[in-house]
Amino acid sequence: MDDVLECYERPYDSEQPVICVDEKSKELRSTPRQASRDDRIDYEYRRHGTRNIFVACEPLAGWRDATVTARRTKLDFARYLRKLMKGRYKRARCVHLIVDNLNTHSAKAICEALKFEESPDWLKMSDRSLPWMRRTCPCPCPCPCPIPRENTMTQVFDHERLDVYQVAIEFVVAANSIVEHLPRGRSHLADQLHRASTSVPLNIAEGAGETSAREKARFYRMARRSGTECAAILDICAKLELVPELGQARELLLRVVSMLIKLGKSHEHPGTGTGTGTGTGAAS
Repeated sequence: MDDVLECYERPYDSEQPVICVDEKSKELRSTPRQASRDDRIDYEYRRHGTRNIFVACEPLAGWRDATVTARRTKLDFARYLRKLMKGRYKRARCVHLIVDNLNTHSAKAICEALKFEESPDWLKMSDRSLPWMRRTCPCPCPCPCPIPRENTMTQVFDHERLDVYQVAIEFVVAANSIVEHLPRGRSHLADQLHRASTSVPLNIAEGAGETSAREKARFYRMARRSGTECAAILDICAKLELVPELGQARELLLRVVSMLIKLGKSHEHPGTGTGTGTGTGAAS
């Protein structure tokens, strides 16, 4: 749940919009007759089947859309997503889509629904609502699906669903690049940066695996402390002009620390409603 709440906390970004999609079935009824006040005759209606309503909402943009379909199958849901991605969000770099756990909302269901239709390249845009999309495509569809098929795992660890963990991994890569460019006489800084940067995602992973909110908060605090240690090392490297470019690493580190602060508060004070933890899927 933390990662979903974190997604809601993000500032508005037209290139990475956050949208919610849901559906509801409604009965179609004939217009009821009004009861006669004199004779006290009760009214009755006749049922004329059902219709499904898909609703998409982008809260930060103040936009919503409703589409009526005859059914609510996985094919109808997949077509509705395609309509959104090729319509309003065709210029978006990544769409963070939040849906419930209905079986027609899974990555497998969408791929199966579109197996006889055009290649679903627009699925590349739908990133965060179905986090396992980026890791595996379990369907046997013959289409050139953009989702890798080599990995047959359908389960992911809780920490892999957190955006803060993914950004922390990116920071480790950037930190390792800095380590490789440090002069030989600065091996102590290289070793310290390597250990501190690696400690950030490791503590996040341990915290996500805990069941107690207090333990989660404790590990997230340790991850944040390792992050601030990395910040001090980067300041030293910049002051001594040991590395020509630190911009990307600092930007990633600022994102990680900011996310960890919000994530820690959400577990230290669970009743306040301060939710964070970027990523989707619920961490157990």
